[in-house]
Amino acid sequence: MAMQMQSKATSVLQGLQQNFGRYMNHIKNADVVHKTDLIYNQRLSNKYGCNLFLKREDLQSVRSFKIRGAYCKIMENIDPTSKDNPVIVTASAGNHAQGVALTCNSLGLDNTIFVPINTPNQKKHRIKHFATNGQGNKVDSSHPITSVSGMTGINGMNGINGGINGVNGGMNGSSSRFNLELAGENFDECCAAALDYCDKHNGIFVHPFDDYDVIMGQSTVAQEIYEDLEKPDMILNTVGGGGLISGVGLYSKFVNPEGMIIGVEPANANSLTLSMINKRITSVRNLDTFVDGASVITCGTRNYEICVENGIVDDVFCVNNEEICCDILELYENEGYILEPAGVMGLTALKHVANRYDIRNKNIVCILCGGNNDVSRYPEMIEKSLKYKGLKHYFLVNFAQTPGQLKKFVNNVLNDGDDISRFEYLKKNSKEFGTVLIGVQLGDRHELESFMTRMTLEGFKYQKLDENEQLYSYLI
Repeated sequence: MAMQMQSKATSVLQGLQQNFGRYMNHIKNADVVHKTDLIYNQRLSNKYGCNLFLKREDLQSVRSFKIRGAYCKIMENIDPTSKDNPVIVTASAGNHAQGVALTCNSLGLDNTIFVPINTPNQKKHRIKHFATNGQGNKVDSSHPITSVSGMTGINGMNGINGGINGVNGGMNGSSSRFNLELAGENFDECCAAALDYCDKHNGIFVHPFDDYDVIMGQSTVAQEIYEDLEKPDMILNTVGGGGLISGVGLYSKFVNPEGMIIGVEPANANSLTLSMINKRITSVRNLDTFVDGASVITCGTRNYEICVENGIVDDVFCVNNEEICCDILELYENEGYILEPAGVMGLTALKHVANRYDIRNKNIVCILCGGNNDVSRYPEMIEKSLKYKGLKHYFLVNFAQTPGQLKKFVNNVLNDGDDISRFEYLKKNSKEFGTVLIGVQLGDRHELESFMTRMTLEGFKYQKLDENEQLYSYLI
């Protein structure tokens, strides 16, 4: 049985590899997809002792590689000359939806897009923008959507029965209708709703990763990499459902079998890692949705087939939210790049990769796969980054209810470079003492022990709050 599965998987892989050129032609002939830069980064090359190249998929028109797979899937399944194509339906955490929206806009295709309810507003606004080409469009009442409650009046989104509906003219002169629907707490719940809708309307479903046409569309990322860099030694890919790494790995192993394909997943959204360990598709329990662009409970069946059964993926690393935030902020501060959490994960894993493999003097490519970040998330990202660097700490401190206590704390406990980021009285334990929640940002991570020693010497009784404790979640 195992041999039959392997034979079937290999047969599928060989069939796909014969058609790389056809999918690349789709991309080269598209008005809405373009070749992105492969940029050598001197700072990070020096840091890791390798030749580091960044593939800037965040510079696509929709700020993500996702438009490649969406465009190829749609082009493979419609008649571009017809004005009577089926409705296009998709489910997405945001970036894939933008690719579908822009593709349908450019081709004049009706489309209904489902996104999880936790999708950042920035992504919902951008979906609307690409679906309507930024124009004020007529409201369409013939296809009302009822589950987008309370979404009227957002950046020109017109609501019908709580839905977001629009009509726009495609670039080929035909008219298309656009609907946006919010459904489900995560991608898998959202996808189930989208599939049900697609079946009822006899539509074409454009899966964001578990689809051979989509996977082949993503392979064009690798084809461009090899146009600019003859033989990369390693390519690092963000993994959500597995579309990008399946496509990139398929092409890379075809032309450069020795080149390593590395996957990177969020620590608590790591279905591919679990599936490789268990040698069967394995879902994630207690999914963490912080990395909204890669929060997938279960990797795709076709993606597992390519990545695991065919051995396309050499290794997978997991990274936590805090270190992801560090790299988002460092890339912004040093290079001026604006990336979302999923977009930076390949780079985030590099420090772990360097501990496991010798990458010195090797040609390493990190795919920066998305730049749709919601600016309202930056305070949270800064907080996580500071905690990861060991600079941000929280304490419960007993303050004597006498004058001058705060002055004593500031003058005698804080060092130059230290700062109080939060000071909140919680309650008075007695007439003599009151409990204060204090957030401290240290100037040097190595000064934590001496900071706590100074509190003790100055007579301040305290409790350090651990992030894993329930009290931390309650207070912070």
